[in-house]
Amino acid sequence: MAKLLRLGKKRNEFLLFCSQLFVTLQPKGCENRLRLSNPPKGVATIRVQLIDESSMDERQEFAEQKVDVTSAEWKKYTVTLTSTKTLKQAKLRIFLQGSNSVALEHISLFPVNTYKNRENGMRRDLAQALEDLHPGIFRFPGGCIVEGTDLATRYQWKNSVGPVENRPLNQNRWEHTFDHRYFPDYYQSYGLGFFEFFQLSEDIGAEPLPIISVGLACQFQNWNKESAHVKTDELQPYIDDCLDLIEFANGPDHHPEPCGYGRREQHPASRTDYTTVRHHCR
Repeated sequence: MAKLLRLGKKRNEFLLFCSQLFVTLQPKGCENRLRLSNPPKGVATIRVQLIDESSMDERQEFAEQKVDVTSAEWKKYTVTLTSTKTLKQAKLRIFLQGSNSVALEHISLFPVNTYKNRENGMRRDLAQALEDLHPGIFRFPGGCIVEGTDLATRYQWKNSVGPVENRPLNQNRWEHTFDHRYFPDYYQSYGLGFFEFFQLSEDIGAEPLPIISVGLACQFQNWNKESAHVKTDELQPYIDDCLDLIEFANGPDHHPEPCGYGRREQHPASRTDYTTVRHHCR
């Protein structure tokens, strides 16, 4: 998933985006769906390709689709790329065709054939491996990642639900923790959020065990810093987050703000009461 990218008329901007995929394209004939959001100045066309950069053939691309960008407002565009080969190190490449400027705010390449065929779902092989373990509970998203490097970068579950393209980026706890393992571009996109975690719990038959911040940042990176913990009389927002999560998981299909995320709107086929949330958040 990419951050905000802008493409203009300069020669070095015509190659908009070229990124190594994190997953192998397999098997031959599989489909991968790309979602884009763009506001252009006028009509523009972009070419979306899957490429084999190591290929000695005449052409590197082995799958391509064109997207006509016609709206000056933010809009989601979706294309399906069908792979013609199995490749361990494929890349996604996007070109601008024409000279009108285009901005891409959200780029997401997903296999169509996800686990349980969920949109924005899990990789089928990994999720199936989890199900085969027959876990009793599923704890998410983790401990250190919830704490954040500091309180400002803590994991806030409300930022991880709703339309994927509207979820904000957040710094990753492991981005620069150790200078011998430095990942400057390792951000959290929240593409996998609390709704998807709850849904995965259902699918693998496990009780969900969500973890949320109690107002305490990572002690390793904030040794003896008073700013690493919230004062007792300032904890109400954290308490509200916990109560809102209980409502989100167990409440009516359409609940009021501040928890009005409409669970039924996202998942009409299921209405599970996540009693584990109640037990572990109070």
